[in-house]
Amino acid sequence: MAAGITILPGTGGGAFAQPTDYPVLASPAFAAAADFNGDGKPDLAIADEGSNAVSILLNNGAGGFRSRADYAVLSQPDCIAVGDFNGDGHPDLAVGNFGSDAISILLGNADGTFRPRVDYGAGGDPQSIVVADFNGDGKLDIAVNNAHTAPGISVLSVTDVSAASTGMAYRTWPRSP
Repeated sequence: MAAGITILPGTGGGAFAQPTDYPVLASPAFAAAADFNGDGKPDLAIADEGSNAVSILLNNGAGGFRSRADYAVLSQPDCIAVGDFNGDGHPDLAVGNFGSDAISILLGNADGTFRPRVDYGAGGDPQSIVVADFNGDGKLDIAVNNAHTAPGISVLSVTDVSAASTGMAYRTWPRSP
């Protein structure tokens, strides 16, 4: 059987309709939902740790998804967070790459496609990501849980939103010696 994700449509009252399977790459590890193409419908981003890629499935508007588009990231992506990292009003992706000790940022183009990744060191073995404005500067930051090495949590803060066309500038905050 090919790898896939299963969607169980809600029918209301806590019940679900028959599941529908959608093919993805070899080893789907994590999913996140957001409106990546601006049509008002939730789309999916799937981290695939066996193929070192993120698959995007755009909602077809009829209760299903179109064929996937795949984007290369680093080794063993196992978590995704969605946020507007460059301030353009469109969702972007932060992908934790467990096998690379880094995160990949993919900036969204507002049409369901993404720019090539930009990678940032994020401590050892990124396992989960949370996005919020942790330092109160009005820009989203990224907290990364490092599974097996110190520091246990890395926080990356956007330092230059104008760098979005070529990538983002980040710094680790705060970092103990």
